[in-house]
Amino acid sequence: GRDIHDSLLQSLTAVGLRMKVLESRLPDAAREEMVPLRQEVTKVQQRLRYFVTDSRSRPLSRPGFVVLTDGRRIASMAANQWGCSLDYDVTPENLNVPSLLGTHLGFVMTEAIANAVKHGQASEVRITISRDEEQLHVKIKDNGIGFGETRSPDAGAHEVEMTPRSIEERVTQLSGKMKVDWSPKGVTLDIDLPLR
Repeated sequence: GRDIHDSLLQSLTAVGLRMKVLESRLPDAAREEMVPLRQEVTKVQQRLRYFVTDSRSRPLSRPGFVVLTDGRRIASMAANQWGCSLDYDVTPENLNVPSLLGTHLGFVMTEAIANAVKHGQASEVRITISRDEEQLHVKIKDNGIGFGETRSPDAGAHEVEMTPRSIEERVTQLSGKMKVDWSPKGVTLDIDLPLR
């Protein structure tokens, strides 16, 4: 895992440097279009570096991910990157989870926000996180257009196709469960993740 992260960071650094060199050779109008692209590469680098550093610096067995602050920081970075507003609520406010679970939670939130804006054209995402004795409950709701007009929520045979695959795979990997509700008014992901 670390080797993959390191090689990704190195590749992104190389891409950013190459873009900077090319930028200097372009006429002014084209140069202006390159700036936000290079900034986007830098943002992705920063997010990846945060995840790598965070996962390396904390033991996986102890509660080391503060859901209110660490989670909000990750979700806010994704919301800023995708240009949507974020409503983030955690109960209880002092909720901690093991670092490994927190890292997965960060990826789930980031992916859900990206999907909401990219595929559902959402402008708002609401994330609500709570827990009981055994599970972490995560609800991610957006105000987008759902999965688009071409797909019908009644088409049960296509149910698997309606789920965000990368999120579903991560939830399954954590022995969790995910329910997806969608309509032209948006998508709601209800995710339960075991705490043990």
